[in-house]
Amino acid sequence: MDKFDVAIAQALDYLKLDIILKEFQMNVVHNYMSGRDVFCTAGTGAGKSMTYILAPIVQDIFEGLCPQVEDGIITLKSTVIIVQPLKALMHEQMQKLENFGLKANYLGEDGSKDRMTANYIITAPESIKTEIFQKIIETGKVKYVFIDESHCIQTLGHGKGKKHDQPFRACYSELGNLRSQIPNVPFISLTATATALIKATILTDLHMNNCTFVAQDADRVNIRYSLIKLKSDVYDAMDWLLQELKVNGEFTQRVLVFCYSKEVCVNLFEHFKAELGSDMYSVMDNEPQDDRSSLIGMFHRGTREEQKKTALTAFTSHTSKIRVLFCTASFGMGVDVNNCHLAVHIGPPTLIDELLQQTGRIGRDGHQSHAIVVLYKNCMVGRCLEDEMKAYITIALYVAEQY
Repeated sequence: MDKFDVAIAQALDYLKLDIILKEFQMNVVHNYMSGRDVFCTAGTGAGKSMTYILAPIVQDIFEGLCPQVEDGIITLKSTVIIVQPLKALMHEQMQKLENFGLKANYLGEDGSKDRMTANYIITAPESIKTEIFQKIIETGKVKYVFIDESHCIQTLGHGKGKKHDQPFRACYSELGNLRSQIPNVPFISLTATATALIKATILTDLHMNNCTFVAQDADRVNIRYSLIKLKSDVYDAMDWLLQELKVNGEFTQRVLVFCYSKEVCVNLFEHFKAELGSDMYSVMDNEPQDDRSSLIGMFHRGTREEQKKTALTAFTSHTSKIRVLFCTASFGMGVDVNNCHLAVHIGPPTLIDELLQQTGRIGRDGHQSHAIVVLYKNCMVGRCLEDEMKAYITIALYVAEQY
């Protein structure tokens, strides 16, 4: 084994992980330890997060700084920055890191105040301009910057090319400005999918001029894609699921219902709530009828944090009662969904990348799964779909007509 492999093996020992890293994971770690930027494309559920979990541990070991372990807590000298798009995702990743005994924190109002001792700083791009982030940079301990879900640099950080179109989260396009503060720190871009445009934008905005490209085949052979065109409205299109909930209750299969807008998401949730009535809940004895006993849930950017946490816990657990989650693309990034094999897209996503990101939540156990795009009356009126999505719809409809 070379010096990097030795450091990786020892890091896995500290984490008490008896695993062999995948080839793409090894390549990512080898390259950033060599001081190079890395552009990594690997499918959802492939294990991209392991590349940043290992980062400060292997760095300390490589520098001869022996990690200290006391009461199950691993103390390190090195720090890594992990940029992520959603608070709910930050919470999930922080919990995952803490379960390993690692010191993690995220920049937010409800994050711990003792951020300076954390070895994993999880942050939204907007927090990079804060005073506390600048203090973390000034410690000189930051060794790597990981941009998780890096496709957001294009999809959220830039407008869609229309006149007067403003980016949703402009700070994403400004992440490269960090280079001037930490010029010799490698940047690692992690994403499940990247079109030519997204790839070019990431490379440009992050100033990744001489980076190493690492790719794992993102083809999910266990997911079957189909498209259905209906003449009815969205409520009629989803009546089958409503009836299944009424008949099977908490034994209904888990379903992710992705909606292209918050309005559609809320309307569908409220429609199901009204139609189900008391059947919306699965309660025993004196259990309350609340989010914890509800068979349906909702997740979008404006959903209150308590509801988001309930939905995340539900779909990352095997025991939750929530069977159907109405959500927007906010739920489609980085969430490790358990035991879900059906995704229904109410109206097509704007981008092919969004479709792949969202369907990446299902079938993570390798079982056969199904992703259905539902076209209903007026669902594309006033929307600007990318050319690849238009081509997918055209081809899928043609194939359907032939059979």
